[in-house]
Amino acid sequence: MPSRPHSPRLGKFCVKFYVSDPATLDLAEAIPIFHRWIQSKRVDGLLIDVADYRHVPDGPGVVLIGHEADYFLDQMEGPLGLLYNRKRENEGSNVYRLRRAMKSALTACRALEEEPDLAAKNFRFDGRRLRFIVNDRLLSSNGVVAIRGDLDTVLRDLYPECSPQIETRTSDPRERYTLDVDSGAEVDIATLLSRLEPRELRSAE
Repeated sequence: MPSRPHSPRLGKFCVKFYVSDPATLDLAEAIPIFHRWIQSKRVDGLLIDVADYRHVPDGPGVVLIGHEADYFLDQMEGPLGLLYNRKRENEGSNVYRLRRAMKSALTACRALEEEPDLAAKNFRFDGRRLRFIVNDRLLSSNGVVAIRGDLDTVLRDLYPECSPQIETRTSDPRERYTLDVDSGAEVDIATLLSRLEPRELRSAE
């Protein structure tokens, strides 16, 4: 059996989960929430500051800036959602890095769902679909194909009972490699988190 192409090290990438009903979130509400998260260390990573880009049309929205990664509530990459932007490499295999990033993104999504003011409005994320972006234009086409295999492994963790539909959004080689994933299965954020947690410490694949 031919072996899978060797995967380049995956350092800079993004994962985005979409808000089920954007009408349940006023981005201004996220600003004090993110500031509280910095104080309480509510989500993963060293958190530094909050940036407000609501004045930019279809822009990055509100950003929780971190050392290793940023958390965006944005409408720039598709509909409104939470985008986890990993800026620095961490240890382990690509599969391990993807699992950790997915867990960080999902933890932030769940934390927003549990915020009292948002929970009162039944604010939720759509666990059925996500967007994945390789934020490194230096990777060759062979490199991104190899990374696709690593992503498929993690998607099997998240959606074990279905075969997600995966659509490539990158039509221009100058654009970032972007995949839209739709599992076709209704699933909540808490369930996705529970599927990742038993595998969190598996660093070697």
